[in-house]
Amino acid sequence: MGSNPLQVLLTLLVKRILNITSVSIHRTEWRNMYNLKYADYDGIYHGFNLKKGYYYGEDTKTGKLIATSGWCAYGSVALYELKNGRWKLAWVNIKEEIEYLSIDNLPEINTNNKMPFNEWLNEKGMTFNEWDNSDFDSRMEIESEYDYYYYDELPEFVIAYLNNRL
Repeated sequence: MGSNPLQVLLTLLVKRILNITSVSIHRTEWRNMYNLKYADYDGIYHGFNLKKGYYYGEDTKTGKLIATSGWCAYGSVALYELKNGRWKLAWVNIKEEIEYLSIDNLPEINTNNKMPFNEWLNEKGMTFNEWDNSDFDSRMEIESEYDYYYYDELPEFVIAYLNNRL
């Protein structure tokens, strides 16, 4: 005797829903995977030389200690993990991991008296139309420069974190 096609379809649908739910539950436990603190001093963190403005903490998913100078390139931040007593570099995609980031002890950001984007462009010798008509990569680079100015020279991954929280 064959299976009812509707029953087979419903069974597959329920399995699919359960699989999606289990993935969602699994990803929820990753929340705040990267718990970082802003270093407001020069010092040493388990052998990592911190300078004021660096970030350090723990990857709560793996339990490994992590640290970064905030160096970003091509949408990723250089994050060092302590593995077997040595600091190893790993590039972490900012957009993919931003929701799993928590940063404490950030310095106060003063956006008072900061120029609006259009005015800032004019100070740089560019009109809004010139910026708007430039290629995508150039626009993104100019926007990153503005964000760096606007957010008191914080690294790209911290700016993304702050924008994600708004």
